[in-house]
Amino acid sequence: MRELYPLLDEPEKMRDWLSRSGLPEKKGALVLMCAGQFTPMEIICDPEQGDVLAAVDNGLAYLEEIGRLPDLILGDFDSIGGTGQETLRTFEHALPERVLHLPVMKDDPDTMAAIRFAAAAGFSRVRLYGACGGRMDHMMANLAAAVWARKHGIFCYFINAGDLMFVLGPGDEKTFHPDAAGMFSVFSLSDRCEGVTIRGMHYTMENGTLTNDFPLGQSNEIGPRFLRAGGGGIQVEQVGENRFAHNGSMSDSEAYRLGLPETEHAKETRETQASIRIRTGYALAIFTYEVEKKSREF
Repeated sequence: MRELYPLLDEPEKMRDWLSRSGLPEKKGALVLMCAGQFTPMEIICDPEQGDVLAAVDNGLAYLEEIGRLPDLILGDFDSIGGTGQETLRTFEHALPERVLHLPVMKDDPDTMAAIRFAAAAGFSRVRLYGACGGRMDHMMANLAAAVWARKHGIFCYFINAGDLMFVLGPGDEKTFHPDAAGMFSVFSLSDRCEGVTIRGMHYTMENGTLTNDFPLGQSNEIGPRFLRAGGGGIQVEQVGENRFAHNGSMSDSEAYRLGLPETEHAKETRETQASIRIRTGYALAIFTYEVEKKSREF
């Protein structure tokens, strides 16, 4: 068993540990199985892409339930019980360097420490399963950790059986898979998110503003029927504090311009994929599956 904090605080120790850990040199995604609510589902973790599967504390029990063995176990282990303790001992005996221990008395929750590990180890993406539901304070802590991650160059994806959540930061743009269909909501985590552009959805927005005291971005819709050129989307524009108006239909020649005529390539991209972009601030995006349950990143 190895203490985690020295690896987080001293880059040289982290580099030395990585060289001896046997984990892939190529950095894909750090996939975290946490101990919140989890409905058994496929876990996206591809070792050939450099993905690493980690159990966070009693998330180990969920991995046992679906028959997966982690590459790494980390936490303070205060909630592991039953067969999990035996699994932990067996794993530690076989791979002691891959059990990273945290003290019970500490400032960061286990998931926050796991995301800090991702940053220190050089991962730019984290997929989190079992990180929502259960205790509300745990979920809020995990969302705060995702904002910290985005500020440190990491995208966190919270993947559940019914939805996918992620945090957007300044200058970020996300494009959805062309087959995506479902409900999409975006909420400002900052006082204001400015330069918000939403395309290829039922409600569109061009260079708009979201605030954290009015849920303007709730319950949009993504689906092929909204991707047609000029296809009946509703352009949403903020008009003063906590108010908005929509013009009923969007103009193909104006709604997607940012002061310049739209290029053919941009037009083609717009017509085949939904997307969201923000210029400033931090926002929480939630995609709720409607037709086919998807857990792919985009």
